[in-house]
Amino acid sequence: MNCKIGLVLILILSVLTVTFSGCVEEEPVVPLQPIAPRVEAAPTPTPAPKPTPALTEIPIPTRTQPQEVSQSEQIKFSGEGAFITSQFQLESGTSIFRIKNGGKSNFTVLLVNAKHVEWCGCYESITDVPVDTVGPFDGVKTVEILEPGDYILDIEAEGPWSILIEQP
Repeated sequence: MNCKIGLVLILILSVLTVTFSGCVEEEPVVPLQPIAPRVEAAPTPTPAPKPTPALTEIPIPTRTQPQEVSQSEQIKFSGEGAFITSQFQLESGTSIFRIKNGGKSNFTVLLVNAKHVEWCGCYESITDVPVDTVGPFDGVKTVEILEPGDYILDIEAEGPWSILIEQP
């Protein structure tokens, strides 16, 4: 009798195993955030060249505040909270990022070449991370752009922020 009960239990377990195998629910793919601009990037016109100041008037560049060049293209973004910018163009060479954040928690800015954005909103690769900090931030970072083209910024923030990109 015990043998029959054991056989019935094994048979029931086998049927349940076959029935429920492959019924594992896959995690849904949730894109980070659709690329929908809230703020439009508008390059400012290139200013007319200024006369070169006397040598004594030139400020000494520091790590946090590089020397500005009189002819530069500026790209401006500002907002509050998490945001993905519209596409903007960067040329090869050094780009200067002037970044401010007024929030008290995580503040991360990712620079992504737009051709590396996959259909799901994920990134194949990230070009640079100009900022990854916690709390208020007011600083400057230079980024070497190796490949000219269209880029986006993916910003994680909880407070107000602004970003000015200059390409000398």
